[in-house]
Amino acid sequence: MVAPTPSAILSMHFVSANEYRFGTWSTGKENSTLYTILFSTSVKFLELISVSTGNYSTSYNIDVNAQNAKKIYQRVCQGAIDDINSTSVAVYFRCLPELDSRDSWYQRMAIYAEFEEKNEVHFKFLESEPNPYVNVTYERNSTATGTVVFSNRALEKFKTFLFLDNHLTLNLNDVVRFITYRFTQDISPEKTNDEFGFLESIPFQEPLEGEKVTIYCDALGRNPPPVRVERDGMPISDTSDVYIASSRSTLWSISYVTYLHASKEIEGNYTCVTDDKSREVFPLYSIELKPKVRWDLNNLMYAGNVSDEGKYLVLEGSEGLDVSCSTFDNDTVVVFDKVQRTNLTKWTERLEVWIPGPSQEFEPYTTSEAGSKNQCAREKRTS
Repeated sequence: MVAPTPSAILSMHFVSANEYRFGTWSTGKENSTLYTILFSTSVKFLELISVSTGNYSTSYNIDVNAQNAKKIYQRVCQGAIDDINSTSVAVYFRCLPELDSRDSWYQRMAIYAEFEEKNEVHFKFLESEPNPYVNVTYERNSTATGTVVFSNRALEKFKTFLFLDNHLTLNLNDVVRFITYRFTQDISPEKTNDEFGFLESIPFQEPLEGEKVTIYCDALGRNPPPVRVERDGMPISDTSDVYIASSRSTLWSISYVTYLHASKEIEGNYTCVTDDKSREVFPLYSIELKPKVRWDLNNLMYAGNVSDEGKYLVLEGSEGLDVSCSTFDNDTVVVFDKVQRTNLTKWTERLEVWIPGPSQEFEPYTTSEAGSKNQCAREKRTS
């Protein structure tokens, strides 16, 4: 895949060119850069994002199982503000070759604004729901044009912090499934130098032990300061199992921490912190790992066993994983007849326990311990 910048996103994890831990490297060409990215056979789609100066980005959604893997796409699109006045903004995308209104493409606009909490920035697509404060229209010609009109009430609410985010997506349905061009513009009626806010933290999906986990820290504004992710109020070190990356522009300040193999050590309260004298702290979320219950292996093992005799429970997690089960009302502790441990990596292991039957006598819950710390996962099992 040819792309014009030294950065990409692979399975939602920030990847830097030549970063061997992610299995990627780059080769410089005369007018471009060739990226080679390795991934597992289970990956079906790959998202490659190139970021250029001026707060522009281009993302390529790639079908890694496509037959024509050497096809090259020559179309280039550029967006800009066409007109801005006291109540409206017009945005356009021009492409070479020109767009055709009969082709499959669409334009979207969104805003970044401080809705309620000071210093917390929210993202919202403008056409997601009708409202009396914003009106959006689009034109499909050889140029994609979008116009947004704000009510006086909306402008008063967001007058000091309002950023317009613009998207143009071309559906190709080939090895590159679609391409999205994007740029962000500060359209605040009143601008204060160096004002910025932290992007709202999205509720973290419950991570499992052994998986790859990435923590995001994003600030948007006018020359925002550098930011970093901290755990329990302490900086995180870049090691062989932890990858940290950051970048800044006139609008964005971004930092990512990726744990290549999540273990109990990553649990804690995460914050986004400015790396300057002010040291502003923005809470992100708490991480509490759960062991991975392997239902696929359970089903495979059940096939060769009579359910009344008992059944296997299979978990994967950090080294030192343990499990205990009790009846539904927690009045009886279930004793295991057989326990088998298998090392998966130097960080994780698999635990297989045989729970004696008859199975209808209990509805076991699973908990685990790693080292001396109790794991709080509660995975309900059903017969």
